[in-house]
Amino acid sequence: MKLLYLQIFLCVTFISVGQNDDFDRQLFYKIGIAATLTLNSEGLSSDDDSSWIVPNALFVKNTLGIAINKRISMGLNAELDWHNKPNLLFFSIYPDIRYNIIQKDDNGFIRFGYGKMFGKGELNEGTLYKIGIGGEYFHEHIERSTLFGLEFTQKSFGFKEADKLVSVSIFLEMIF
Repeated sequence: MKLLYLQIFLCVTFISVGQNDDFDRQLFYKIGIAATLTLNSEGLSSDDDSSWIVPNALFVKNTLGIAINKRISMGLNAELDWHNKPNLLFFSIYPDIRYNIIQKDDNGFIRFGYGKMFGKGELNEGTLYKIGIGGEYFHEHIERSTLFGLEFTQKSFGFKEADKLVSVSIFLEMIF
């Protein structure tokens, strides 16, 4: 499986470099936050100020990347993941690749990531798989863009990575 991801990554990279038409590669920095939301299982009462939807997990991500051409960019991510219910805290490092499917005034994209997790306690390390879909909104007067969308994440850890933690999250990121 790892070999398949590596082959796809290298194939897309070589194809994208070969299709470089007068595009200056651009380095970028991206910071983002994501949340996995669930329904409040404790219930709601009339005198309680709790909400119907509560976050089950929060992710904070920093990325240093390069836009290879107008459609493809790659980045190296450092991410802090906190999960409420199992009370887990992970630090993840992984490369990702983003491909712009729709390229107009704003972009629609898909992205893939695969990497390593490090944690504390008995669940101390594992692998991370990500796939996401979203949009990129460009700001008119400043050279920044905002990304938003949905991301599916699978974290595998434990003995022979048999334990899995799967989540779908909403993300919001800013590129500088």
